[in-house]
Amino acid sequence: MAYKTILVYVDEAERCAPVLKAAKLLATRNKAHVIGLHVIPDIQVYSAAEAQLPVEVFEIQRRHNTEVAAKAEAEFMDTFSGSSLSFEWRAVEEKGITIGDRVMEHALVADAVVAGQIDPDVASRRRVGTPEKLLLSGRRPMLLVPYIGFETMGTRVGIAWNGSAEASRAVFDALPILKKAKSVALITVDMEGGADAPASAEAMAQSLERHGIAAGVHHSVSAGVDIGSVLLSRLADDGIDLLVMGGYGHSRLREFVFGGATRSILQQMTVPVLMSH
Repeated sequence: MAYKTILVYVDEAERCAPVLKAAKLLATRNKAHVIGLHVIPDIQVYSAAEAQLPVEVFEIQRRHNTEVAAKAEAEFMDTFSGSSLSFEWRAVEEKGITIGDRVMEHALVADAVVAGQIDPDVASRRRVGTPEKLLLSGRRPMLLVPYIGFETMGTRVGIAWNGSAEASRAVFDALPILKKAKSVALITVDMEGGADAPASAEAMAQSLERHGIAAGVHHSVSAGVDIGSVLLSRLADDGIDLLVMGGYGHSRLREFVFGGATRSILQQMTVPVLMSH
């Protein structure tokens, strides 16, 4: 099993280097085809103001969006040109739906999606809501890359395990990564049931062993600390450079509602995270 088609969402050239780095590493290890995707946003105006704005304002916005798309394409081509990988570039227009919905359309033909964590200090319609939309769609595993960048990825893998359907899906979605890792550890926090429970970490370790993956089991206790922080601390202590976890949450109209651990990781991640919902 391997990822053979990888979709990488490229928003703006100035902040896409970590995302492209992760996509190239993942594609190289799987000999995958890479689809680079940029969504050109619709021009945003309030209907009451539209009639009062001169045509030049719209033209300036269109020109800016075209320039951003061209820079994103240049970064993508610079990253993959000269490699042995097959790749293609797609620049599409938003056209009345959300950017996240447009990305999801293209994700239907991919084994996995690579996208960047939202930088809270950078406001951009190309980013806001997109990773969450992809995660909550439940259609494809998503490799989310921290905006601060990373050094290594996928050599020492941690799995956030709580016996849920989301965690199980994430593990099996991550098999191509787990098979190539040097070490794999299942991490639990305050998990009840013991080693004899049907969905215990020990039972999942046995399942992974049948795939040729030797996974250790580490049990942690939160002691009042939020689970996301416990996981992040374990990653740092053990030198883990990729986390696999289920994404817990739901979409209520246009509001994204996540569980505490998912929200903490989305906001504070220090390593790439493969999430499935």
